[in-house]
Amino acid sequence: IGSNLVRENLELLLQQFLERLRSNEGDTSKVSPLASRELSILCRVSVLLADEGTSDEQVADMLASLCNLLMPFLSFHRRISEESQMDVLTTLGSILPRIGDEAAFSHLQSLAKILGPNGSREGIKSLELRQKIICCIGAIAQNDGPMSASLKVVKKALEDLNASDPKHLADWDFDRVLPVLNGLGDEKSSSDNSWFSYCKNTPTAQNGLKVITPLMYSCLHMLYDSDGVLSRGSLKALKCLILIASEQCGTDDAWLWLVERSLMSTIRTGLKNKSDSVRRNFILLLPEVVKRFSSHSSSILCSDLIILVREDNIDLDFFQNITHVQIHRRSRAFTRLRKMLTEDSDSNDCKISSQSLVNIILPLALHPVYESETKKEEAYTLEAIATIGVICKQLPWGKYQGILWNSLVQLSKHEDRERYLIATICSIIDAFHFDVYIEDDSDAQMKLDKSSTNEGKDSIIWNQLNKKFIPKIQSYLMKEVTAHDGKKEKVLRSPVALALTKLFQKLPQSIFDKRFPRVLTIICNTLKGKDSDTRDIARKSLAKI
Repeated sequence: IGSNLVRENLELLLQQFLERLRSNEGDTSKVSPLASRELSILCRVSVLLADEGTSDEQVADMLASLCNLLMPFLSFHRRISEESQMDVLTTLGSILPRIGDEAAFSHLQSLAKILGPNGSREGIKSLELRQKIICCIGAIAQNDGPMSASLKVVKKALEDLNASDPKHLADWDFDRVLPVLNGLGDEKSSSDNSWFSYCKNTPTAQNGLKVITPLMYSCLHMLYDSDGVLSRGSLKALKCLILIASEQCGTDDAWLWLVERSLMSTIRTGLKNKSDSVRRNFILLLPEVVKRFSSHSSSILCSDLIILVREDNIDLDFFQNITHVQIHRRSRAFTRLRKMLTEDSDSNDCKISSQSLVNIILPLALHPVYESETKKEEAYTLEAIATIGVICKQLPWGKYQGILWNSLVQLSKHEDRERYLIATICSIIDAFHFDVYIEDDSDAQMKLDKSSTNEGKDSIIWNQLNKKFIPKIQSYLMKEVTAHDGKKEKVLRSPVALALTKLFQKLPQSIFDKRFPRVLTIICNTLKGKDSDTRDIARKSLAKI
């Protein structure tokens, strides 16, 4: 009786759910218990749709709108329980086959992305949840469209790729997973289970290639897996995808779009992962893209980094060395890169774009600052810090000030990394290379030199230095410590004093004359301290200055 009553009022119920979801559409906060209950009820109502006949146009439009409102619940930034996610996916599985091919296929990319990583972190771990997502992809394939046949084949491959062990449901079923990975890792595009085979029967357009994006994101997700067999198999499969894309992009730009818009964005994010083993996989993927697409001028593909790739001599290859198990090899990679960038800076002809420096090289150089723990990693970390300074010397003000401010903010958050963070801040300050023209007017206020051709830009630089950066840096000149007798006292941070002095020297003389005496006074006041170590630091700082 209850089911018949719901069926009779199905259209009214759907309309009410639509209104409820629209009223909360802009709310991305944690889903309330009431909303979770509504999603559970909607899930049970949607199951009855499977027993219904063909929907009329009005109901189909309502279902399509419902899909659009439910899809954001699956995004990674939405805080939602796994049970509610299962309810949403069950609802989508019932609705997607009934809204038409075009409307259903428009959700494929969103479903594919949640099979992949969550930013720089691992994505959905639950194999049960991943299998439910694959069921939704299969529901899209139930619509009669040009991509349906290929999508059904992809769905079968996804089921094997995300299969759980029958005896241990939380573990992978390697007997099903590995054959799919091995097929995707086959460099022959004519192979039955290669990347090209899954989309060769689709139209040669961007929508046609979207059918393989769920497989691509599943492989990217496996790069985070602690099992070396899966991560190595996924790495090989993704390298083959890059190879096939480079071969096909000459006749079909959709392959280039796939690498640019989908793969490269995930690689750049993966470089920021805190796990050394996970990050290594993404670093090794990057030179594959650089080599295969070196003839393309797109900044997204980082073709300018080809000068760091040395296939003829692996010992000189930056990416091979920076992922090497031996720490001194990583240090040597930074040393060679720093020397190359220094030579480019001297000749004012940097071969690597600022975009590649900030998005690729800088994250790699910052990791040792936050991760090094042992004494043997000290030389490697200091070399990375020196490289950060050389990188900053090549950057425009917008990117430079962002990096400097982020480092200043991180100092208060990572007190255990103070030594390396202070060294990083000083390295960035030493790399200050901007011209700031100012003059004193009758009121002794600082103004821009009107003869400057970059008046607006120089004004912004000086305003940010004067009001934001210099006060923040000066706040780190002294450090509060506990003395031997238990009393609190302030100790001079010598590197900060020296870096601040160098910064003032790069500014006009009037600024130096006004700001430097304060730094000098702080150092001299430290000489009054009772602790001999504190006085020694102050004397050494004065000598260096």
